[in-house]
Amino acid sequence: MEEHRLTLGDSLAILERRKWQAIVPASILFTIAVLVSLLIPPSYSSTAVMLAERLEIPPDPARTTVMRHAEQRLRLIGQQVMTAGHLRTLIERYDLYSDIRRRESLDMAVAEMRQHITIDTIRAEILDMRTGHTARQANVTWTLSFEDGSAKITRDVTNALASLFLSENPEQRTTANPAADSLHAAAERLAAEIDALKTRLATVERQRVDQHTISALRRDYVNAMTKYRELREQSLQTQLVQSLERDRQGERFSLLEPPGAPETSNTPNRLLILVLGFVLAGAGGVGVLLRLARLDTGLHGPCAIQLATPIPLLAVVPRIETARDRQTRLTRTYTLAGVALTLALFATAVIHWLVMPLDLLWSLLMHRVDAAASGLSG
Repeated sequence: MEEHRLTLGDSLAILERRKWQAIVPASILFTIAVLVSLLIPPSYSSTAVMLAERLEIPPDPARTTVMRHAEQRLRLIGQQVMTAGHLRTLIERYDLYSDIRRRESLDMAVAEMRQHITIDTIRAEILDMRTGHTARQANVTWTLSFEDGSAKITRDVTNALASLFLSENPEQRTTANPAADSLHAAAERLAAEIDALKTRLATVERQRVDQHTISALRRDYVNAMTKYRELREQSLQTQLVQSLERDRQGERFSLLEPPGAPETSNTPNRLLILVLGFVLAGAGGVGVLLRLARLDTGLHGPCAIQLATPIPLLAVVPRIETARDRQTRLTRTYTLAGVALTLALFATAVIHWLVMPLDLLWSLLMHRVDAAASGLSG
């Protein structure tokens, strides 16, 4: 049997005959892409631009190294400023990560919040260049960002985080620490009491006083030593905090650009998802059509029949559409139209309830169209 090569007419005939075998899977795949683009929750990011003045950095002539040291220093200060207590307060104030708090704990919500806070260095201006090759301080421009599913909450939380840094300025910090003095005095008094108990215990042991008195003195001595160690540990911790505060006395933060409410989400890129979905839907529809066409062993068209048999082809009888055929075609058309309308209504409901109310979406679209028209006319 002579091999038949497909012509353009044959390909068009196959497409006409099997068009629904491509349209249906392509429509299903594109609908899935639309739903995916709509159902993925949006993520917004708000950024505050800040200036850290006279930031302490190690001496190093390389500018890239200075930037790295500045970023490390900012992250260290960020850990000191954005303590777990401060973040817990923000989480409860703005009702963040309610599902994590409900399923796990507030501490896990704090850890999640830290993952969504970003500090990036933009520029470092080196100060004190009198030696010509070293720098001890720098003015650093940097950004503080927070990411969340709500544009308004993103802006408010970023503003609150920036306020935490501003509250660490020298004029806002209290250098005097009465708690440290109180701990030191209490430790000194307890040390004197311990010396007295030690002397008294040695005296009664030499005088061979009754065992009950000796046991009571030893118990008082052990308790006093335990409390003294606790006071010393607290005093050392307080001194460490004071040392860190003294190191940061020259550092000052200021807000260059306050955070704003983002108009568009960072993720997902819905347009990209729709474009990829359209391309994959088209490829999937064509792939299904070609696969079914290869599996079809029937003869379609006079040329295929003529090549399949040596008997001469005398005539071609066209397909005659009966009333039943017309009714079947109309039923199929109405069914497909109903499915398309249902999908359109479902997509509209999803957009209205999960993405944005339709009136706000229409207003936003009109605003963007007007802005685009103004840009073109300008």
